[in-house]
Amino acid sequence: MRIEIYDSINLPDDLIIFWKTKCQETGCWRGLTGTPEWYGVMKQKLEGRVFSWRGDDGKYLCVLPTVRNRFEVMPGLSVNVLKVVGGEMLGERMDELAMSVLWDNILDAEKKVDAIWFDHFQLCLIDTVKKSSSNSRKSFAHLNNDDIPHYRLRLTDSVSTRSARTLRKIYGRQRALERRMASPLVIREIRSFREALDFQAQIEHLMSRRRWQALRRGGTFSVVNLKEICDRGWLRSFLMTTGETPVAFVLGYQGNGIFVYEDVGYEPTVASFSPGTILLYRLMEILKKEDPPVWIDFGEGEAEYKAALATDVIRVASLMIVRRTAPLLSLFLVNRIAGVTRRLARRSFLSLPFGTESLARLRRFMRHRNFRLLM
Repeated sequence: MRIEIYDSINLPDDLIIFWKTKCQETGCWRGLTGTPEWYGVMKQKLEGRVFSWRGDDGKYLCVLPTVRNRFEVMPGLSVNVLKVVGGEMLGERMDELAMSVLWDNILDAEKKVDAIWFDHFQLCLIDTVKKSSSNSRKSFAHLNNDDIPHYRLRLTDSVSTRSARTLRKIYGRQRALERRMASPLVIREIRSFREALDFQAQIEHLMSRRRWQALRRGGTFSVVNLKEICDRGWLRSFLMTTGETPVAFVLGYQGNGIFVYEDVGYEPTVASFSPGTILLYRLMEILKKEDPPVWIDFGEGEAEYKAALATDVIRVASLMIVRRTAPLLSLFLVNRIAGVTRRLARRSFLSLPFGTESLARLRRFMRHRNFRLLM
């Protein structure tokens, strides 16, 4: 068996076929953003390598497409990582010894990398990974989270998920927002780079300067970065305005029968009207009527609207294979202790009367005021 490393996106045909086949076998949970085509777009922006494992019979056993990135272990403390595009291991089942050899080879090839990061790892493989790291002198496994929900909605089933009471509530908020702004809401679908540039200022206003997620991670959003996505014909986003005022924007992609609900930004001064929720329901109506996908992929993470709308859910893990050094062992040990403390605090809070409802309200309150809640 041997490890093959590719720096360019010009991969052997049999590797691309193997990659696509394994994507299809895992279903459509990452059926667009885990494909070779998506990786090709990411590779235009970020450095990275494709690692593959070929057996003695010449057949591929595993493929790991990666890009170099940073991961914040603790506030203000980040490490260099190879982030696995698609977030999971694509390939045949491997035993712990084979995994251990794979981790060691990757870390030997990437001297400046501190860890390999899987953000959508299969729960069924976690025990094998833990055993593989115990066999290695060069790495150890660190579990960031082993209970991350990933939600999706089969669009043809969406009518049954929306009760008349919910729809009345949404339309009531829409009318209230229109009265507040003294102008009707307008939904614009954006599918080309030219259209994105036409509304660049409004989109970037919602997604960068006002968006609580961007403030939390200190990131910025630029429409220019969407060009490669647009060139592939994957962009399908929605901007909601009232008069000349932008109030919400959904960044979405569509391909391979999947609409990826990637991110949402909204104007916090009208947050009490739930503009993001209004736009979500309106865009679902548009998706059903025009060029409908089979699935709407809401991605990973807890959210009330995801749980309410989803027809399918799986649980995945965020897992890291970390280079075994004293500083990294200490850093990730502190991270693990902090994670356990947060989980215990959350469970204690949820055990209180009305704990679940109170925590949800607290999250919404802090989100609208651009604060981060760690629980």
